[in-house]
Amino acid sequence: GSRRGPSTPPSSLHILLRLSPKMSALTGVKGTGFMVSQADEGMKLFAKDPIITFDSEGASNFKMVHEAGIKKIEEQAEKLTGKPNAKARSELGKQIQAMKADAMYIDACKVVKGLEAPYGNFMTKVTVPGEKQSGYAAAQTPVAPETKKKAEKESKKKEAESGGLSKAERDELEKLKEDIITRKAELKEQGLSGGQCNKDAQVQQWVARMQELKIKE
Repeated sequence: GSRRGPSTPPSSLHILLRLSPKMSALTGVKGTGFMVSQADEGMKLFAKDPIITFDSEGASNFKMVHEAGIKKIEEQAEKLTGKPNAKARSELGKQIQAMKADAMYIDACKVVKGLEAPYGNFMTKVTVPGEKQSGYAAAQTPVAPETKKKAEKESKKKEAESGGLSKAERDELEKLKEDIITRKAELKEQGLSGGQCNKDAQVQQWVARMQELKIKE
């Protein structure tokens, strides 16, 4: 214990005091971050495990078309050589960056690998909260592990009712994918960013319809 005794020179104490506001600021940030993550964990415990379904096919289709679009622009940029084309080249460069940073593209890359999509595209996450167990569901499923069985039963029941997707609905799904891609390409040409394209009313409407069909599927 000799190191902690009064022999500590005042200079090091002074340094410690000078550093402490910074240190506490850092630990404060870390602390709140930790609290947030703990709260999240608490919420996760409170809610039952979410049932996540990935639209891998939709994601890989989107990724393929989107990457083809990026490649096209890259090829255009490569042709623009020399000083006179510098501005046009940098514009295309910005376009490529925006396309690579597109939320749907980022999600598609994740979903294709079987990872959770950070922006929630190409996946449906159904959380079964604890409270909604009242009523008829509570009578059927008094214990939590049963929830998944119930979800399976319901999905089987839904399949029986709708028999998956009809031919017309499958065609509609394919057309929707194409429409969304075409519409986004048009919006990008108008100078909108990937995020703005996703907020386009028409795009959102089609994406919502696509999700509906995916759930039926």
